Amino acid sequence: MQPATKILLTIGAVTAALATALVLFGPEPEREAWATIETVCVDCHNDSDLAGEVTFSGMSHESVAEHPEIFESVVQKLRGRFMPPPGSPQPDQAEIDALVGWIEASLDAAAGEEVGHVQAQRLSRNEYAYAVEALLGVSIDPAEYLPTEIEVEGFTNIASALSVSPTFIEQYVNVARTVAHLAVGEPVPKIAATYFPRTGDNQRAYIDGFPLGTRGGTRLEHTFPADGEYRLTINEIGVGLYPSALETEHTLVILVDNEEQFRASVGGPGDLALANRGGAPARAEIMSRFADIPLQVKAGDHDIIITFIERSRATSDEMIATGSRDLSFSVAPRVPGINSGIDLRGPFDSTGVSRTASRDRIFVCVPEVRERERECAEEILATLAERAFRRPVTQADLDRLMPFFDEGRTGPGGFDEGVELLVTAVLASPDFLYRTITPAPGDQGPSFALDDYELASRLSFFLWSQGPDDELLELAANGELSDSEVLDAQVERMLNDERAAVLVDNFALPWLNLDDLDAVEPDAQIFGGEFSESLRQAFAEEIRLFVGSILLEDANVRDLLAANHTYLNERLARHYGVDSVFGPQFRRVELEDERRHGLLGKGAVLLRT
Repeated sequence: MQPATKILLTIGAVTAALATALVLFGPEPEREAWATIETVCVDCHNDSDLAGEVTFSGMSHESVAEHPEIFESVVQKLRGRFMPPPGSPQPDQAEIDALVGWIEASLDAAAGEEVGHVQAQRLSRNEYAYAVEALLGVSIDPAEYLPTEIEVEGFTNIASALSVSPTFIEQYVNVARTVAHLAVGEPVPKIAATYFPRTGDNQRAYIDGFPLGTRGGTRLEHTFPADGEYRLTINEIGVGLYPSALETEHTLVILVDNEEQFRASVGGPGDLALANRGGAPARAEIMSRFADIPLQVKAGDHDIIITFIERSRATSDEMIATGSRDLSFSVAPRVPGINSGIDLRGPFDSTGVSRTASRDRIFVCVPEVRERERECAEEILATLAERAFRRPVTQADLDRLMPFFDEGRTGPGGFDEGVELLVTAVLASPDFLYRTITPAPGDQGPSFALDDYELASRLSFFLWSQGPDDELLELAANGELSDSEVLDAQVERMLNDERAAVLVDNFALPWLNLDDLDAVEPDAQIFGGEFSESLRQAFAEEIRLFVGSILLEDANVRDLLAANHTYLNERLARHYGVDSVFGPQFRRVELEDERRHGLLGKGAVLLRT
């Protein structure tokens, strides 16, 4: 089955269903189908018995269009073979399929030109973050800048719930300024930011995604506005009033984009004696090793990992103890860890802004002389706005936005400041913040076909939670995307793209009500010895990987309930009673215990429900 056929009910499917009904029911399929309903269903669903509060008494084959909600339910019951109930006469499967096909075809035919109103849809805060990253290469945490969305049935992208207030608009304008500033950068900026350890980072164990051979620490992602030296300060690593973490020596390392830039030791007999005898001044002296650590960084987004080199916890390689208890939160840690904030300042001795991924996407031209600046700015705007607005840009669009460049150009930042204000205006424009459907000239009837650009936006926000990429826009510009074969090929391409992973987080987990495991707190009196925060994190990662394996690998939907595989690390494997998994990395495992098969056997589902 082609991908687009999986997503959309096609006219061919309706025609095929009707053709099946014609073969089985003869030249008058509606009368024959209704006769099946009278034979199989009316004994229970009548005015007297009123089983399920549904009656077919007084109805005919013409009633399908008059009571669509009843017959949609009939289709669901028949497809699941919930009806007729056990003990009643059972039609064969071919007759059931033909009846379902006829009802579906009748419902679709009755719908005809009755189309629903599609209102303008604001980008949710998650869609906004994905969209600006795709557009400008700037990664932001939407929860830091934008208010929480109203959820409808667990989803945050329902158009009717995406309301707007003056305060809300102000927040969107502010985040547009921030994103534009990060994307363009400035010659001599100064930043002062504080990051805190991520929830769930276990300071005593390996953290998934960190370099092998390390334990504990934390990771932060930062958009650096210019090239230069930045200074990082670690405020606390466990050197407190009772510095048991200093009993043995440990090595802290800092990596920028997986390249080591700093290494220092802490702990051991010397540091322990110093801390015990010198009190607070001595502890401050030890921590001074981790203050104002210089990091050489170029402008753009960079990944910083602060972690410790893993070392043996004992002087013997003999088996010390066994057991499955997770002690990470039940005893005081005896190892240093990242326990408080991390300060980042700079740049110092900045050499300006190098070519970054963000600037490459924005500055499609560079003016050689002052006289060419406005012409270049208009070229930058046309390229950026077409991708941001997800449609061709008109001269009216350019005339409306270019005054922002003119205003910014008069500032001390010159051309770059003008472009920054131009980017802000694009990101704050309703054309970027809203997805709308506009009829073409002449399409004034109750319904009309989507044009290729609108189709591209619907497809990309559905599968990727962001605007269409260059390939989709090019196909839309050539009028090719509405071709069914081209559409099938694009759906296949998009589902195979790593960006489709957002379907798991933005659709599947909210659909299953598994996107907020923190909402449940098990009774410590009952589960305190077994449950821990690290186990909760393992539940979340397992369900994300498992659902992704079904959704993104084109598996049968029944595998959601029946698949015998899952994804485990050692901590979760011990909880499930699986003794063949070692280490903190998650890997695919075939499960022998049938109670753990499918969704209903997963810890996340059992915890949440």
